[in-house]
Amino acid sequence: MKKKYVTFTLAEGATHVAQQHNSRKIAFTLANGATQRICTRTERSEFVQVSKTTLLRTVHNPRYVARQHNKRRVAFTLAEVLITLGIIGVVAAMTLPALIQHYKKQEASAKLKKFYSMMSQAILMSEAHNGPISDWNHPERLADKNNTIIENPEDRREFFNKYLKPYLKTVKSESTDEKDDTVILSDGSMIHLESGYCTGLLYDINGDKKPNVHGRDRFSFVICSDSFKKTYIDANHNFGVFYQSYASTKSRDELVNECKKEGNSNSCTVLLMYDNWEFKDDYPRKL
Repeated sequence: MKKKYVTFTLAEGATHVAQQHNSRKIAFTLANGATQRICTRTERSEFVQVSKTTLLRTVHNPRYVARQHNKRRVAFTLAEVLITLGIIGVVAAMTLPALIQHYKKQEASAKLKKFYSMMSQAILMSEAHNGPISDWNHPERLADKNNTIIENPEDRREFFNKYLKPYLKTVKSESTDEKDDTVILSDGSMIHLESGYCTGLLYDINGDKKPNVHGRDRFSFVICSDSFKKTYIDANHNFGVFYQSYASTKSRDELVNECKKEGNSNSCTVLLMYDNWEFKDDYPRKL
């Protein structure tokens, strides 16, 4: 029988001749210049069988099994996880109070700046409609024979409603008794109106929430007539911090020491004004 040949074209024009026989042959294309060997189906079956045998031997090899076992065990144990969580908890307990305190200072500082700016703008708008603040009808200071201030709620309410309320974003005004006229602002903060030589504005940055303590969440401001502005603020302003004039005679260190004393809580507001309404690291009172 005449033998037949089949020509296979390889890469780069190379040729390979294989003899076609009853046992079918399989041709593979190789890389440039590589020698191509055509194997019969029988040879291929033998190669697959050998490969399977080699694979089984490898899988059942103790070294291979141990290596794969070690790979599967790359993970944390329960004890390691608990220790890590414990360390994270300790670090959080050490850092969170400082972060919370820093946030409270930032929030309080922003509210004080906003309040001071808001009141200054309200007074300017009121002066445009009601004339200079020196011509306003300021509440009269009443006192007994011992010079103890007598509350004058009607006059201070009339003063606030006429000269300030129309120019402030308030939610409501309420009076629980003659000693406490409260104005709730749109951001939840409060103003407590007080009587005296000047109209006192006790600003509470968090409304009726605790601690309600001077120098922590309450800060004192005043609106004075020309007769008293030099004593309580300065010669050029009718609105400012209560005893703002006090700051001009004291150093910052002295103001810090005064703020530490319970009876001199107004010095804390003066200190904050001195520091441009920023709560410095040495601010004596915890918010």
